[in-house]
Amino acid sequence: MRPFFTVLLCCTTSLAQAQLFFDAEKIIATAGVYCEIGSVGKSEAPGTDVGEIDLLEYTPSFQWDTMVVPAQLGLSFGVRSEALGGEVYENVIIRLSHPAFAETGTTEQVYVSTLDSLNINAYSFDLTRELAQGPWILQAEWNGQVLYKAEFMVVDPAQLPQIANGCAKGMMS
Repeated sequence: MRPFFTVLLCCTTSLAQAQLFFDAEKIIATAGVYCEIGSVGKSEAPGTDVGEIDLLEYTPSFQWDTMVVPAQLGLSFGVRSEALGGEVYENVIIRLSHPAFAETGTTEQVYVSTLDSLNINAYSFDLTRELAQGPWILQAEWNGQVLYKAEFMVVDPAQLPQIANGCAKGMMS
């Protein structure tokens, strides 16, 4: 009985760390998980693990309003944001910190973006080496100020099978 309690306590503590903070005077933001959508192009991003980021045709909605993410290929997670008052924040540094990737050892990825009327900065699990469990922090910085900071927790898919299996072929709407 004691080992089960220890595991449950460990998992409960980890899940409690998933949080979203944002500068409510500048933006509104939400965080969550969605089924990966196809890319319509790529943009160079030399500060990332693969050297590029995907360009999306539209800003997807979250299928699951959670910051606890199963380590499952085909899932994406991130932050949707909207600048208030019609503002446009250019040269925003998007910084993603996470546990070390298998093979590459990558622990941080950085690229530059713009935050305006409706945006998403997200990560998609495309490669097995990316399925690093533990805390992932996605942060947007502009002129030395943090616009948002999202603390996700990536967990074993068995902890959230409804999400882990929610993007299986034939199950997407």
